[in-house]
Amino acid sequence: MNIDPRAINFRSVRIRTSLAAAGSLLALILVIGLLTNWFVARQINDSLDQTLLAQAEDRVTLLEAGGDPMNLISALGEEVIVVIADSSGTVLASAGTPTPDAVVDLQAGVHDVAIVIIESDNGEVEEPHTEELRAAVAISSSGQRVIVGNERGSTGQALGTIRTGLLIGGPLVGLLAAALVWSAVNRALAPVSRMQADLDAVVRASDGRRVQDPQTGDEIAGLASTMNEVLGRLDQESVARRQFVADASHELKSPLANARILLETRDAGPLNQEVADQVNNELDRLKDIVDDLLFLARVDETTSTDHRPFDLDDVLFDEAERLAPTRGVTIDASGVQPSPALGDRSEITRAVRNLLENAVRHATSIVAIHVNSSETQHTVIIDDDGSGIAEADRERIFERFTRLDDARTRGDGGSGLGLSIVATIATRNGGSVDVGESPRGGARFALSIPAQ
Repeated sequence: MNIDPRAINFRSVRIRTSLAAAGSLLALILVIGLLTNWFVARQINDSLDQTLLAQAEDRVTLLEAGGDPMNLISALGEEVIVVIADSSGTVLASAGTPTPDAVVDLQAGVHDVAIVIIESDNGEVEEPHTEELRAAVAISSSGQRVIVGNERGSTGQALGTIRTGLLIGGPLVGLLAAALVWSAVNRALAPVSRMQADLDAVVRASDGRRVQDPQTGDEIAGLASTMNEVLGRLDQESVARRQFVADASHELKSPLANARILLETRDAGPLNQEVADQVNNELDRLKDIVDDLLFLARVDETTSTDHRPFDLDDVLFDEAERLAPTRGVTIDASGVQPSPALGDRSEITRAVRNLLENAVRHATSIVAIHVNSSETQHTVIIDDDGSGIAEADRERIFERFTRLDDARTRGDGGSGLGLSIVATIATRNGGSVDVGESPRGGARFALSIPAQ
């Protein structure tokens, strides 16, 4: 099967991981090879130096014992040259490769020596060439010198073997590593491919299905869990959005239907004042609902607010005065104190208005307002003497279109948006809102606002 290189996705995690693993392993092999090459060369050279020096010192010992130089030039090992010279530099005996004059002048120790070879082992003349020798020099107490030299051939052969192994074995090991990594990554990413297919099916179906958990206990399983959580939240938001549209449609339709019924059931003749007032009330309710919906739509699109200093106490007094004559309920604002706050005044005013209207709607005779202040925040407390709110309902009343009146009467219950708007405003302005039981027997709402 022919594979088109253009069809290979080199951005694939499989390919990138395999290439990275193979490249890393090859680099590691290269480093290890270089270190091995250096170490082996050093060990061989050290061993050669020690051998040559020992052979030279052994001959010096024999010379000092009265040995004949001619009897000491025979090879003890694989020496290429053996030279014995007196203290003046005159060669007394030599064997092996022709000896350059510079050799006899070497100091005690081990040295590199270059010699020119013009004759082969069988005596035939060849083109001159240079050979590198390693020569050890030992000096007797009488000044006689013994020079023993050998080629570095064994070193070169060993290093050549290492290099050949690296050149052949390195790529093979790299290819093997790439294949193993490819296989491992392919197995590891198989659940991801299945999750991708599951996700595509979930998106197309929109029936609440979830991505299959691979049950591997690793990061991919965590990804599947996170994806399922996201899908769950998206489903919840979709259900909430559909419910919001349905509730909004119902709330918008109700005032219009009521106004139409009033107009259709009125007596023939001019529109009397009572019917006109009722129609206006329904239209006002319709306007309030539309305003609330527009506000929620606006705040859902942006999280920024116009935070500026303002006097929270002025807002409380103004709203209390505006609602004072409502339904004969007394509004006691004697607990309000100077409260310089920080936030969006128009939004805070709307939140206070919604809380007071809710309290007045459910109060029997009185609504009390007071403010608790600290260095960082002001807490507006609004108490009423109504029937209160059951503990089980104290969280859901801040959800949109939530009303606790079972009959859902429009005269007593609001649209179900007022308290959700309060919660939204409190969050946007860095505050919070809670509800509990009032000492007066009804509900107590606490709205916290950052202090200036």
